[in-house]
Amino acid sequence: MKKWKCLVCGYIHEGDEPPEKCPVCGADASQFEEVIEEDAPAEEAPVQEAEEAPAEAEPDEEAEPEEAMVEEPAAEEAAVEEAKEEEASIEPAPEEEAPKAEEAALEAPAEEAPVKKWRCTVCNYIHEGPEPPEICPVCGADKSKFVEFKDGDEIPSRKKKAAPAAEDKPAEEAKETYKVEEPAGGASTPEPEPLSFIEKYDAWLSLLTRHHAHPIAVHIPNGLVPIAVIFMVLSMLFHSQSLGQAYFYNMVAVLLAMPWVLFTGYVDWQRVYNGASTSVFNSKIVCGLIVAAIAFIVVVWRLFQPDILMPGASGRFFFALLNFIMVGAAGYAGFQGGKLVFNK
Repeated sequence: MKKWKCLVCGYIHEGDEPPEKCPVCGADASQFEEVIEEDAPAEEAPVQEAEEAPAEAEPDEEAEPEEAMVEEPAAEEAAVEEAKEEEASIEPAPEEEAPKAEEAALEAPAEEAPVKKWRCTVCNYIHEGPEPPEICPVCGADKSKFVEFKDGDEIPSRKKKAAPAAEDKPAEEAKETYKVEEPAGGASTPEPEPLSFIEKYDAWLSLLTRHHAHPIAVHIPNGLVPIAVIFMVLSMLFHSQSLGQAYFYNMVAVLLAMPWVLFTGYVDWQRVYNGASTSVFNSKIVCGLIVAAIAFIVVVWRLFQPDILMPGASGRFFFALLNFIMVGAAGYAGFQGGKLVFNK
């Protein structure tokens, strides 16, 4: 009788042909190979002994033929169960335990890593994460402008002091600086030295920043430019000179306000945001210059061509296009300013 070995689980089948399916692992007949017994001489002695043993035990075999037939299936079942246990203990363990160990190793650092806070030194925006962002979402400052911010730290004021040198001195020295010595003999006390022009100018700039001069000033063009453009469109639709005149007066007010808007914006940029050159501030500067330039162009153009909004006027649609560009620039500058004020 031939023996067939399953190449997958090692199960041994006895028979003329391999089984259609391995009873242990389920492999098909192609996974079986014939077991060739090469050591026949060496096994002759055990075989002879095995042949002699039945001869000696003939009476027992005749007495118990049913027991021998019961033991053979029991041995096969034991071999099948043993092969199943070996397969279950060897194959699933590496495939299941290795990914679990890798997942546990990856998840452990993520749970233990503390959440850090980072403060933008330009606009005081607070970012939460293991590292600061590449670019501040509020003011556009790069990663180098962020410092670690811990719970309990105070957010410093962005406004500069009028006399920063006095901050470095102790309180007692500061008092002595402004103390006026009384001269002997009852002479009159000398008057303090008057402030220089630079000191007065610096104090005046501090007042502009403290009282929000730029946000107040920028409401003039942001409010009047859209109204002026509405008057322009109505004048072109209804051929109305009076609406065109209303447009012109509003644009004159915008033109007069723009120098003050640009100046106060520059003061806030230097004193509050330390003159940081980021995409947000650069875009606000460019938009402010565009609004000022277009306001100047349309006012002068309207002076030399009063009927520019009437049908048939040369350059009528290009004139309107300039106004729409001005509205877009003013709106975008206001949007960027809102991000800085509200840190969003």
